[in-house]
Formats: sequence, structure tokens, C-alpha cells
Amino acid sequence: MRAVIYGSIALLVATFGTSHAQSLNPTPKVEGAGPSSGNSAETVCVTDSRIDGEFKGWEGETIFRLQNGEVWQQASYGYKYNYAFSPKVSIYQSGDVFRMKVEGVDEDLVVRRYGC
Repeated sequence: MRAVIYGSIALLVATFGTSHAQSLNPTPKVEGAGPSSGNSAETVCVTDSRIDGEFKGWEGETIFRLQNGEVWQQASYGYKYNYAFSPKVSIYQSGDVFRMKVEGVDEDLVVRRYGC
């Protein structure tokens, strides 16, 4: 067994040897979180960073600048007000979309890379 952590979610994954573990449970890639070139059901891209400066929530097409230099934009309709200064943020792939989880906010948001 091994533990795999995705943001605030921890999973226990059974391994059956190197060759089987790689095909059944691919290792998550931690990278700049662009859309993966492989099958989205098999690859999970994760970005952990912080909002660069003030975070006031989202409304419409809010743009989020991260301290690691990445820029993301809200990709689904909705609004949420929550003020924080430089909160932690995790961006993970869920099927064909990327979702952003902000520390202290109770819901995730669908996002896309901005300017790509």
C-alpha cells in the first residue's frame, strides 16, 4: 500500500509490483498543469501554489495569478465572495476539466489556463 495525496485528499493505493502498479495506478505528475497529452482518466496534473496577493473570490471570468507564475481563469459560471490574503490553492484535473480548490473556501471552481 502507498498513500497518494491530491491537495487535501489522501488515497491508499494497493500496489502489486512495479509493472502492474504503473498500469493500474499511474504516478500523478506534478507540473505546470497544462492539459495532459495522455488520456485524462489516467493522468492527474496538480499545481500547488498560492494566490499572488489579495483573493476576493470569483465572479464571471475572474483571473487568478499564482505565486508560481501561472495564470488561471474561471471557466464556469458562478460567484463566491471570500476575502483572504495569499491563500493556498491546489489545481487538479477532474476528467476533462481542471478544478481549483482555495484554502478556506468550501467549494471548488472549474478553471482553465489563461493566455494559452
